[in-house]
Amino acid sequence: MFKFVFLSLFVLFTPPHKFYVSLSEVRYNTEIHSVEISTKLFINDLETAISGLDIEKEEDEAVNELLSIYLQDKMNISVNDEPITLSYIGYEIDDDVVWCYLEGAEVSYPKTVEISFKMLLDEFSEQTNIVHFDLEKDIKSVFLRRSEDSGVLVF
Repeated sequence: MFKFVFLSLFVLFTPPHKFYVSLSEVRYNTEIHSVEISTKLFINDLETAISGLDIEKEEDEAVNELLSIYLQDKMNISVNDEPITLSYIGYEIDDDVVWCYLEGAEVSYPKTVEISFKMLLDEFSEQTNIVHFDLEKDIKSVFLRRSEDSGVLVF
């Protein structure tokens, strides 16, 4: 009985562990030869990273400008050793996360993809950025951290 009470109290009064994770889905569109990126970030983490950002209180235009600058600085993709210029499309709020959308046009069919997504790595030492790349339903993933902030996928 004592063990049960002790464990219950321990669980109740232990502060929750904070996870620092982003999830990005990158898809190669074979019809229009582009990469389409959807990135899911926690709002409070993003607001920590971007000074002065208050996603839920700011006007869409101001949020779009700040997100565009930040994400284009932190996200880099090269396909077949050619850097891809990413264009910021927009964002959507979903509870406590924000989905951000970007696109790279005129991209050759991927044989190798180098990905460097450095969002939130400067702010949180525990941050992990998970990136899934979908090439015609062949999905490969990289897990990016401060110690290894880029990865190469071979198709």
